[in-house]
Amino acid sequence: MHHHDRVLSRHRLPAPYRGALTLLWLLPGLLLAGALMISRGPQMVLLDPRLVLPLCLMLLPALFVWRQGIDLGQRGLWLRLSLPSYHAYDALGEWRLLHTPQGQILGIYARDTSALCLWHAVHLSDCELLQETLREKLG
Repeated sequence: MHHHDRVLSRHRLPAPYRGALTLLWLLPGLLLAGALMISRGPQMVLLDPRLVLPLCLMLLPALFVWRQGIDLGQRGLWLRLSLPSYHAYDALGEWRLLHTPQGQILGIYARDTSALCLWHAVHLSDCELLQETLREKLG
């Protein structure tokens, strides 16, 4: 059902920040692997699971940072927070742009008024298009 919903727009942390954070998460593993390669040369021991598994686990936060955001589809939206979730527009209640001392917060709410998402507007690329689409789909 929702897997066939075409994505109209993706809203993520603006590219320079998203790239820098992703690189920051990858850097310790890259430095360790690079130091081992320089000190020992290319050896099969570098493929030891005791080294490879922790390095692969360190990729998870980088992948999380890279994918985190809101994707708008034709029939619903994907909230890619800690656990990605899909919400059809007709199952959503409302959205609001909250003005707080910390800046503008985009709030997206379910029909029962529970908050599905509270996100700093400056942390979303093309937030104006996101708001325009929400206004059109949710009123």
